[in-house]
Amino acid sequence: MVSNVAVVDEPKIVPAVGDLSKVRRMVDASTTVRHFFRFAVVTSNMPDAVRRVRLGAGFLVAFTLGHFVLGLLDNVESASASSAEFFASWVLAANVLIFGLRELWVWVTAVILASVQIFIGLFTIISGLPSQVGVLPVLAVIAGAAVIVALLFHSASTGWFFRKTA
Repeated sequence: MVSNVAVVDEPKIVPAVGDLSKVRRMVDASTTVRHFFRFAVVTSNMPDAVRRVRLGAGFLVAFTLGHFVLGLLDNVESASASSAEFFASWVLAANVLIFGLRELWVWVTAVILASVQIFIGLFTIISGLPSQVGVLPVLAVIAGAAVIVALLFHSASTGWFFRKTA
């Protein structure tokens, strides 16, 4: 024998559709960011020339950071001037993080930023330094940017960015 008994005060569980959609958007966004970092930043099949460009950009940022700290020891105006004159190095360091995308615009942007950093460094030396830290940090940044441009035009690195899609 089957009996149907209903309880009046039994709570009914209904999922909140709005809350789940927000959670799904957050999960989708984190998955997208994770996939971006997996394919753009961390690449295992990257040629050595491209890895050297990344390493050179890291050294370039270290030199510009050193120049900034030396300018900061002088005064705040010198530090702001040194960070402004080496702005292309900071943007280049951010650009090399997305080399895994293997897009032509990433390569062109890196070449332009390194070239701009060379010209700004040369202009800084010719016109006189805005801070009292000396010429050596500026020359180190110019040499680092020149090495990066040379490595970007290496055949292995151009082959990485100029790949043919099937």
